[in-house]
Amino acid sequence: MLAYDSLAGPPVEVEESAIDNWDYAFSAATYLVRNDREYVNPTFTADRNWLHLEGRYNYEALKTGSLWLGYNFSFGEKLTLEATPMVGGVFGDITGFAPGYTVSLTYWKLELFTQGEYFIDAA
Repeated sequence: MLAYDSLAGPPVEVEESAIDNWDYAFSAATYLVRNDREYVNPTFTADRNWLHLEGRYNYEALKTGSLWLGYNFSFGEKLTLEATPMVGGVFGDITGFAPGYTVSLTYWKLELFTQGEYFIDAA
């Protein structure tokens, strides 16, 4: 990015702050179920600093979507713990509210990951 100040002279190169960057990810898992319906489970995430946004489809139930809001934490350098507590709204074939989390522990090329939620049915 170039910045220009009329009093300072010619434009100078200014590094964009990493603080303002968004990180996006999309994944899709395909399930081939014997003697039942096959389906795809797409998930989209967007992260910016502490903010975590997530959208899922066919995760809690078939023909059901969910939207999530979370807070990103990270501790450590060599051994890194990343945690994101979240709250989500679920809508579609089932409707309700769900607190959830993702946690990962990383060391060198080894990563341990867990994800969970507790669905509270609105009905």
